[in-house]
Amino acid sequence: MRSFDDTPFNRELGFTLVEYGDGRASVAAGVSPWFLQENGVVHGGVLAALADTAGVYALRGDARFSGALTGVELKINFLEAARPDRGPLVATARVLRRGRTLGICEANVKQREILVATALLTYLFLARRQ
Repeated sequence: MRSFDDTPFNRELGFTLVEYGDGRASVAAGVSPWFLQENGVVHGGVLAALADTAGVYALRGDARFSGALTGVELKINFLEAARPDRGPLVATARVLRRGRTLGICEANVKQREILVATALLTYLFLARRQ
């Protein structure tokens, strides 16, 4: 399993793991010009990717975690436009429930103290291949 910094997706998007452990994680990113959509605000896909990455690491930071996981559902509400002049984005996720096969997380994406998106994420724990 790759580390956070060794994952090409995280590196290419400039994601930084800020907090990790005890069923919580925070992931930050500066706003790159290529994150912007046609109206000059951050594309929703970037916010979703940030929330998803934080959710994965919240589950990986749970003491009971072992193995691999994959996302099976992501529901996100965009609450406010994320703007290039407001500074970095930070997604903070926490584990709501961890079962035998599924993990549920919530993630909030903020820009400064402004809540720009909130997400509910479901992950499937994968059996290790022999």
